[in-house]
Amino acid sequence: MRLPEHGVGPKQWRGYVSDEILAPLALAQDDLASNLEGAVQLSIAKDRSLVLRYGTSAGKGVVGNGSLRRRTDTPEGFFVIDIDSFWSSPAEETPEFVVSSVLKLLDELHEPTRRIFLKCIQEKFKVEIASRVPSA
Repeated sequence: MRLPEHGVGPKQWRGYVSDEILAPLALAQDDLASNLEGAVQLSIAKDRSLVLRYGTSAGKGVVGNGSLRRRTDTPEGFFVIDIDSFWSSPAEETPEFVVSSVLKLLDELHEPTRRIFLKCIQEKFKVEIASRVPSA
């Protein structure tokens, strides 16, 4: 997430990112926190897990020079929310590939990812992003 008016520090994200994610900032005295990073792994169902990584950063945000890399070297800050939802085979073997089964599993893995993402952001962020989307 990038918002042009934001600096690189974590306290600038109050109102945009959930208070739960920013909670460790309360431990810092006199706004001494210059960066915020965290991770949590959740067991979402039998043989299914979700890893949420989050934090503040600055710069381009993409490693390497691929097509996703931003073309400017702006010092603007951004907030990373990275959610990985995955399944592990309980039998430690690869099941037969069946398209319908894979699609069903992907849908099941996506639902908690969406739910966690929406818990990570606040209404102020949703409004800001909506204002940038061109009207049809």
